[in-house]
Amino acid sequence: MRGSDTPAKENSRHWKLTNECEVDKCEPCLLCKPRRTNIHSTATRSGEVVVQVDGMPWKGGYKGQSGTITFSHRINKIVHVYPYCNKSEAAKILGDYLTHQLPKLLPRATCIQTDAGTEFTSREWVEQCRSAGLKARHAPPSCQAMNGQVEKDQATLAESARAMLKGRNVPDRYWTLALQTAAYLKNRTPHNALGGRLPVEVGTDETLEPHRLRTFGCAAFVQMEKGLRDGKGGDVRWKGMFVGYSPESPAWLILDPSSGRIREAYHVKFVEDEPGLSVGQGGGMPQGREVPVTQPAPQVTAEARQGEPAELEDEPEQAVDAGGEGRDTDLREGESSRGATTDPRRSTRAGTPRDLWDPSSPATDGTEKLRRERQAYSNQVLLAMATTVRSQAEEPRNWQEAIHEEKWLKSMKRERDALKSAGAYTLVPRNASMRVENGIWRFRTKMDQNGNIAKLKSRYVLDGSRQWSPTEREDIYSPVAELASIRSLLACAAEKGWEVIQADFTAAYLNAKLDEPVYLQQPPGLEEGGKRMVWKLSRAIYGMKQSGKLWYNELRGTLKELGYVPTKTDPCAFTRRNNDERDIIAVYIDDLLITGTGNRNRLDSLVLELGKFHDISK
Repeated sequence: MRGSDTPAKENSRHWKLTNECEVDKCEPCLLCKPRRTNIHSTATRSGEVVVQVDGMPWKGGYKGQSGTITFSHRINKIVHVYPYCNKSEAAKILGDYLTHQLPKLLPRATCIQTDAGTEFTSREWVEQCRSAGLKARHAPPSCQAMNGQVEKDQATLAESARAMLKGRNVPDRYWTLALQTAAYLKNRTPHNALGGRLPVEVGTDETLEPHRLRTFGCAAFVQMEKGLRDGKGGDVRWKGMFVGYSPESPAWLILDPSSGRIREAYHVKFVEDEPGLSVGQGGGMPQGREVPVTQPAPQVTAEARQGEPAELEDEPEQAVDAGGEGRDTDLREGESSRGATTDPRRSTRAGTPRDLWDPSSPATDGTEKLRRERQAYSNQVLLAMATTVRSQAEEPRNWQEAIHEEKWLKSMKRERDALKSAGAYTLVPRNASMRVENGIWRFRTKMDQNGNIAKLKSRYVLDGSRQWSPTEREDIYSPVAELASIRSLLACAAEKGWEVIQADFTAAYLNAKLDEPVYLQQPPGLEEGGKRMVWKLSRAIYGMKQSGKLWYNELRGTLKELGYVPTKTDPCAFTRRNNDERDIIAVYIDDLLITGTGNRNRLDSLVLELGKFHDISK
């Protein structure tokens, strides 16, 4: 009977409560019996959207990598994995995530939660979060369970990575690539918490591309450029191993077994039932034929200087390592590869040094060809110099890096002041009914024709990828002049002997007025009036989905006011007739190609006529 069990249950419960009470008050028990306080998750506070972050050490990685940092969005379940060589890089990795990944995710995060690791509690980490308008919260020491979701994600990714490496005998040093591939696939796998939907469908506007999915470690045959092949009878592809997806382009990452480097490639054929070639197993891109370069100017031997027939000695070519048809993602600073010397070029007669290098000397046997080679070689050297200068003037990857360099900070302020002077925005307080768009800083070093730094350009643009869904607005198409129209314009000018000039508008999109209010967050690093103030845009800026169409409408109205009429076949080709005078203008976004009757002065007057409406330069 139930009544007979009641005293036993009562006594058992009484003993349990009494014992627990005594343990909690007994000092030896408190010192010797490990009992933890129940963990209550702090990631479920009302109204918070949390991204959990955790690190995972893993020694012996590719390029000296010693661990990874994982970001896990609690709502849409999207994970991102970043490798590092040292824990001190954590704040830099966070800045990259906040700039390139977080703005694409929905719903927008409000808090970054980590464990109590020193890399996550540093001042740099906290400042990064605060500058992005996010709360920085960390769990107490030894309370990893408060960060439970990202801990589970890391365990799942680590198990998947180990299985992928073992399954195709991929060297363990490429474990970071396996982890990132596992995260890429996890983001594209149905999730129970999302009702069977994919995380990338819930949290991003990304278009799914099932054709990109390949078996990790499978054989990959990368197509080589014609200049890299060993003659007409040589192989057209080299064999490697598929090890991941490029985060910056729609290419795949291929392991080159001949050098151990990771190369980006797009023109690839996969044999997924066959394991790829690992390091030391042959295959790979042929060595010594990485990139064909123009033949250097040949040196003249002593015998040639004396007027005797002699061989022309070639210097070995200096080659830049590029991965077949793609690009090499593993060129370390200071590295270079030496291309194999080609067969010596022979000539029946060689001229003097003056014959080879002085254009004013009379042409002799073979010297004209050598002069052309010398000119091509000089152009190649100039190109290499320009590339070197650009590499020395590294552009900041995000605004956090830019504000610490005085020259880039001045460039950012010039961009903000230019937008302000153009009347592009006004500062207004933010309220709950506003839809505030995200902004992104873009940085570019402008070079002149000699490869010298001409200008440091900073541009603050709207992140159009998050502006609307395709169903909200469809009237954003902006036409440009067709190539057939441009060819017809040039052909007409050539036939009639007309002059042709080119002109472009300065900050073209700022000339277009908005047809609806748009609110934009202030430029990070240059906020005015506090965090609650936002920009109310009155003019189109770069990055907006509708900027191109608004600018086209503005320019078309200006041209019509001046008497120009768009052609029936191309809305960006405009013509104007005035008695015997005829003008033709082709429009390609903010660039103009202008021709017509009359001399150059008359065409210049047409540009001045347009300049009365919008800033324009030739």
